[in-house]
Amino acid sequence: MSWGLRTNLWLLSITKHWLRAAIAFWLIWGTLPWIAPVLMKLGATGPATAIYQMYQPMCHRFAFRSFYLFGEQAAYPLAGAHSGLVPFEALAGVSPLPGIMRAGKLPTPPFGIRALPQLDGIWLNGAYAAIDIPDDVTPYDTESAANFARLQLASSSFIGNEQFGYKAAVCERDVSIYAGLGLTALIFAIPRVRRKLRPLPIWMYVLIGLVPIGLDGFSQMFGYAPFSFWPPRETIPAFRVITGLVFGLATGWLGYPNIDLSMRETREAIELKLARRRTPPA
Repeated sequence: MSWGLRTNLWLLSITKHWLRAAIAFWLIWGTLPWIAPVLMKLGATGPATAIYQMYQPMCHRFAFRSFYLFGEQAAYPLAGAHSGLVPFEALAGVSPLPGIMRAGKLPTPPFGIRALPQLDGIWLNGAYAAIDIPDDVTPYDTESAANFARLQLASSSFIGNEQFGYKAAVCERDVSIYAGLGLTALIFAIPRVRRKLRPLPIWMYVLIGLVPIGLDGFSQMFGYAPFSFWPPRETIPAFRVITGLVFGLATGWLGYPNIDLSMRETREAIELKLARRRTPPA
């Protein structure tokens, strides 16, 4: 069998099974962030840490914008979100391990109850930058904004403890985006839906997919220094979930029908090429 024939058969297989591969991918990719805290709870810190590190480039993973398992609450928003939950600031406290951090080292997780060593400070640019944890860390001026930036960097590395629970490997919004993309793939796999569903129009994708998530994200960012266009705001977890889920569903609705059309056209072209190859010349 020639290399060209092998390539065509391989591409033909992809065009036939791409949706199954997409479903399998989102099932694995969307589940692993939840497996990490389960492994932490079971004491399997090595595999859990590997999962956290794998997802690190994909998400900010701020501790106050993430979900937790096995803790007092499922989430710990900042006090400025006015979520009705115990705020992140109330449980952050002061680390008992500042000396270790001043030496430029970080303790190995899991951390003890009420011990958040990264939140006492962060080793940044060769110097120890202390982090103040007032009752509300939402930044309202330049000085508190700098403190908030350090808190964000520090909380990104925080995995969890027995009191907080253990953090999912991605933030609340990303968890919902992955769920939306996976759910749309499952729905699109239904033969009747796959035959009749047309791609979501671009204008509608912008309206329901991009605008809500963009308004939420940018309205927060531009309320913080150095922009400070309006008073700072924090979103409650439910709104992050809704905007992320809608974005994932809309992206799947736009993407999967277009991918399917492209795959069918490619499959027909390859099948025609293979048929010509099998047909002897007259």
